[in-house]
Amino acid sequence: MPGRPYDFGKHGDATPFRGSGWSAANASGLRWNRQRTADLEFTVPETGHAMVLVLQAYPFLHPAGPTRQRIVYRAGAQAVTEEVLTERGLHLLELPLPEGAADADGNVRITFEFPDAMVPSELGISDDRRPLAIGIGRARVLIRAPE
Repeated sequence: MPGRPYDFGKHGDATPFRGSGWSAANASGLRWNRQRTADLEFTVPETGHAMVLVLQAYPFLHPAGPTRQRIVYRAGAQAVTEEVLTERGLHLLELPLPEGAADADGNVRITFEFPDAMVPSELGISDDRRPLAIGIGRARVLIRAPE
């Protein structure tokens, strides 16, 4: 799992990143959140080093709607961190996995909250009724060597 990118697209291989709150992949190769909270679950090996989850994320931003997307995340029961995206397009989010984020078997659960998620149908821009915040294209876990 560490280092290898996993594709969330329609024909992707992101099965190791199980979780709830995500739509099926769309034609553009993204999986959008479909709820105001979503999870990613994956397993990491014991390395003795810090790790970081890197996501290719595309925020849902539109002139008729949100001008920012806040992404609040929690790794297991560990501290909450917030990312704020204010520009359209690809963003690489580096989300540190704090020590103790994995359980004894190496399982990690990342919980995302999307306080600025907006429903496109309420904005009058499509019939989509999901509260959208981000679409994920790829993910990978990187091991950080000590400095």
